[in-house]
Amino acid sequence: MKKLMIATAALCAAVSVNALESANTVGYTIDKAANNTWKASATPFESTTGASIDLQTLFSGFSTDVYFDDDQVDFKTIAPCVQVQNRDAQGRITGVLTKYYYVADAGWDAGYTDIRPGWVNASGDALGGENAAAVLLAPGTGFWFKDAQQACDLTFAGQVVDENSAQVTTVADLWNAICNPFPEDVALNSAKVVWGSMTQADFDNDQVDFKTVAPCVQIQERDASGNITGVLKKYYYVQDAGWDAGYTDIRPGWANASGDALGGENAAAVTVKAGEGFWFRDPSSNATVTFSK
Repeated sequence: MKKLMIATAALCAAVSVNALESANTVGYTIDKAANNTWKASATPFESTTGASIDLQTLFSGFSTDVYFDDDQVDFKTIAPCVQVQNRDAQGRITGVLTKYYYVADAGWDAGYTDIRPGWVNASGDALGGENAAAVLLAPGTGFWFKDAQQACDLTFAGQVVDENSAQVTTVADLWNAICNPFPEDVALNSAKVVWGSMTQADFDNDQVDFKTVAPCVQIQERDASGNITGVLKKYYYVQDAGWDAGYTDIRPGWANASGDALGGENAAAVTVKAGEGFWFRDPSSNATVTFSK
């Protein structure tokens, strides 16, 4: 297998999986993060060994000049930061998020003589070093990212998942941070995504507000320049979405709060960009989401 490509922020265009030369080719994708704003980020690759990818090598393009050992300021207030959902012994996500930080003086060994850049815990211990376990992210895992000092062009690099499809399993009644495991944009109602084992909910339900029982996603809005904002928009999966202006084409799909199908005649398609995470919650089912190349 080829070595992991160390991509830099100087690269200026996202490469879709279709542009890569083979299924296990290394590649990269780029997304923007606004200054001092939490961004839903993603894991659109796996490692070159075909396993979960290490946070230490997943992406670049953020500030690298913050020091843990800084007497003038608490490093946690200015260092690039991620929030990752914890998992239980069975590998299922929990409702707890843990923060990690990027510093120039991470402690990699027990004696703190190996001092170099890296992602660390709140004690300054390098993740994957002698004092703290590595944080490994499976393809399809979302997480939060913020750089308190600057806007960033984030470059995600790794190996494209070998298979033609990849499945993400979610936990019922929890907000699951997920993403497309492949480095390409995908619309919520695209044929490339199969939303399986989900709760059946109807928009036209006189007994209950559909928004309380339907599967739901939260996606960050973007401004006219394509930059994410601090606003999260909710969409719902219903069995009776309205696809045409006259509401004669009624079938399942993701819809807005008015029951209009995204990408139909009444509502624009909603696309999740490569390298972008989003929140998913099914109130009562452990849903499975299958993404295809």
